[in-house]
Amino acid sequence: MHEGQCVYAVSWDTGEPVGGAGCERVYSLNGDYVVILDDGEECGTYPTLLEAITATEQLYMVGPATTVIESTQLTTEDILEVLKPFDGLAEPVLTIRINGAVCAIKTA
Repeated sequence: MHEGQCVYAVSWDTGEPVGGAGCERVYSLNGDYVVILDDGEECGTYPTLLEAITATEQLYMVGPATTVIESTQLTTEDILEVLKPFDGLAEPVLTIRINGAVCAIKTA
């Protein structure tokens, strides 16, 4: 993690002291992609960034606490294609800043 470059990050904030806030990340190192969760857990090494994202729910599942997604290797459109809202959300639309652009994601 310290030698690699962060190429994808999902930030979240529940707005509550109990749930807290955090960030899940993917680092690129020597052609591989390593997923590091907010708690420091390493979830695997993948040959592509998209494989790392689609194999890790914390990187593609979004909800009201999801605030920002940034990537140095994927476009906003690429990211929007892999995102999936959590089931049963009360909000009809989620607003998430992706690569600096405010994006609306329908939940139903």
